[in-house]
Amino acid sequence: MKKLLHALLAGALVFALPGCSCAPMQNQTPEVQTQNKGTPVSDEEFTAFLDEYLIDMCEQNYMTVHNHFVDPEKYGIDLSKCEITLGTLLPEQEDIDETKAIIEKLKGWDPSTLSKTNRQIYEAMLWEDQLSLDMADEKFEYLTNIWSPTGSQADNLVIFFSEYALYNEEDIEPLITLINDVPRFTDLVIDYTKRQAELDLFMIEFDSVMDSLNKIITSKDDSPVTASLHEEIDNLDLDKDKKEEWKEKIDDALQESFFPSYTKMSEELKKLKSQNKPLKGMSSLKNGKEYYELLLKHFSGTSQSGEEIRSDLQEATRYTLSRYAELISDESLAEEIGEEPKTPFKKVSEMIPFLEERYPAYFPIVDDMEYEIKPLSDEQSQEGVAAYFVVPPIDSTRPYEIRYNERDYGSDASSLSLYDTFAHEGVPGHMYQAQYNREHFTHPIQYFFSCMGMQEGYATYAANQTLPWTGVNENSLEVWNLSEEYSNYVVLMMDLQINYEGLSRDEFCDLYGEESEPLFNRLAQDPGTFFAYYYGSKKLTDLQTIAKEALGGEYDDVDFNTALLQAGNVNFDIIEENVQDYIDSVRMSEEDDESELPSTRVNDGTNKPELRDHNDNSMQEFE
Repeated sequence: MKKLLHALLAGALVFALPGCSCAPMQNQTPEVQTQNKGTPVSDEEFTAFLDEYLIDMCEQNYMTVHNHFVDPEKYGIDLSKCEITLGTLLPEQEDIDETKAIIEKLKGWDPSTLSKTNRQIYEAMLWEDQLSLDMADEKFEYLTNIWSPTGSQADNLVIFFSEYALYNEEDIEPLITLINDVPRFTDLVIDYTKRQAELDLFMIEFDSVMDSLNKIITSKDDSPVTASLHEEIDNLDLDKDKKEEWKEKIDDALQESFFPSYTKMSEELKKLKSQNKPLKGMSSLKNGKEYYELLLKHFSGTSQSGEEIRSDLQEATRYTLSRYAELISDESLAEEIGEEPKTPFKKVSEMIPFLEERYPAYFPIVDDMEYEIKPLSDEQSQEGVAAYFVVPPIDSTRPYEIRYNERDYGSDASSLSLYDTFAHEGVPGHMYQAQYNREHFTHPIQYFFSCMGMQEGYATYAANQTLPWTGVNENSLEVWNLSEEYSNYVVLMMDLQINYEGLSRDEFCDLYGEESEPLFNRLAQDPGTFFAYYYGSKKLTDLQTIAKEALGGEYDDVDFNTALLQAGNVNFDIIEENVQDYIDSVRMSEEDDESELPSTRVNDGTNKPELRDHNDNSMQEFE
C-alpha cells in the first residue's frame, strides 16, 4: 500500500521544510480511541501484520524502498516487484481503498492486549492512516500549492536527485529510469497547475518561481545534480572505464529528460501568467478552512482545533511579553536588547564536537556517530536556509550528512543562531535522534512514522536546551530567547489569521505594515508549516515544565528526554503518555522508598500538576 500523503501535500516527492530534515513528510490524524471492543490481538499476530504491511507498502514503489533501505532483501522486500516511478500528485482510488481496508483491520482489534511498544505503533498507524484518508477527500484535491517555497516540485526534483545515494552498481539503472520519468511527472505538474487555473486556484509568486526555474535551466552544463551523481559513481567500487560509461548514461538522461522538463515548466507557466491570482489564505478558498484544520493536525501532531491552538498561543504570548518586560526593566540589560549574543566558536567545525562532549549530561547516550558537514553549491543555497540533515536509510553504514549553506551563513561562526542551527540538525537534534532510533526501534515500520510536530518540534526543543552550554550570560540569553520565542508565536498567530480567520493581504498589511507582505505571501503559500517547528517545540517545553513541577528535585533531564524519544516521531498523545509514565515511575519509586520510613510529610504530592488525560484536549490546571 502506498502512503497516501505522498500524493497529498506536495506530490510524490514530499520533503520536509527546506533548511531542515529531508525525510518524506508523513501524516497524523484525529485522536485515536483505543478503548474499543475489538478482537484481542497478540504481539506475534500484530508483528506478522506489520511485516506484511511493510513489504506490501514498499513493493509498490521503488523510491520508498531506496529511501529507507540499502539492502531491502534482508527485510523480505522483492525489488523486482517495485514500480520505478516518481509517483503521482493526486491519490489514486486503489490507494484510498487500501488505506480504508487497513483502518478497518486496525479498528477491528483491541490493542490493549499488546505490549506498550506495539500498542503505540498501532495508535501511530491508525492516527496517520486516518488523517491520510481524510486529506484524500476529492474536495481538497487542488488546494495544495505545488509551487510554494517548501512544496515546489521543481525544487524538490533538484533536491531529490542531488541527494540521491548509490550503494552499488545495481542502483544505477533504476536511477536512470527515474530521471527519464521526469517528463511524465512534469506533465502531471503542468496538468495540475492548469486545473488550478481553471478553478481560480492558481496563486503563486510568479517571478520568484520563474527565477528558480531559469537558474536550473542555465546551470545545466554545470549542475549540482550532475556533480552530485558523478560523485556517487566515483564512490562505487568500479573500474575507471565502467564509471565513465555510467556517468555518460546519467548525463544523457539528464540532458534528454531532466533539464528539458524545466524548460517545459517555464514555457507552460508563462502561458498561465494572466490567470495567476493574488495570494489568499486557505480559509478564503472553498473547503479551505476544513483542509487547514487537517494541515494543523499534520504539522502540530495534535488533535487540537484552530480555536484551541489560538487560545494556547495567546496565553503563551502574554507570558513571554510579561517576562520580557520584567527582564528589560533591568538597566544593565538595556544595551543588549536587540543584539544576538556571541558564542566562543571560531569555526563551524567546532560546534558538533562541542555538543557531543556535553549532551550526555542531559540526553541518553548513543554510540559515537560518524558525520560529514558538506557545503551546498550556490545553486542549492537559499537565503533563509542555513543547513539541513539528510535522513539516511535504516541500514545505512555511511556517515551521517549535514548540508550547510556556507555562502550565506559561513562568515560568522560565533553567531548563536548558527550554533542553534547545528544543534538542531546535528546533536542533540536530527542526527542524534536518528542514531537513537537506530539503536532502540524494534520494528522497521517505526522509521516510517514522521509526525512533523514531534520531528521538527523535538529538534527545535533539543537545540534550545543546549543554548546555556555556550557560556553566554544567563540574562542576556534569556532576553534573546524570549525575543525569538515571541517572534515565533507571532508567526503562528499570523498563520492562523491568514489561513484560519481569512485575513486578506490588504488587511494584513494594514495591521502589520507594507513591509510584512513577503511574510503574508509565505504563510499563504505554505499554510501551517511553521507549527511543526514552533508549536511542536512549545508542546515539548510545556511537558518539561509539567514534569519539573511534578517531580521537583527528583526530575532528571536524561530520563525526561528518554521519555520524549522512546516512541520516535509520533503524535503528541503518545508522547504525553510516555512522559506521564516517567512521572508516575519516579513517584512510585519515591513512595516505595518512603514506605520503609515513618511518614512525616503533610503534602503527599497528589496536588502536583498532571499531564492531560488521554481523551481530553486540555491540560489539567495546576492545583
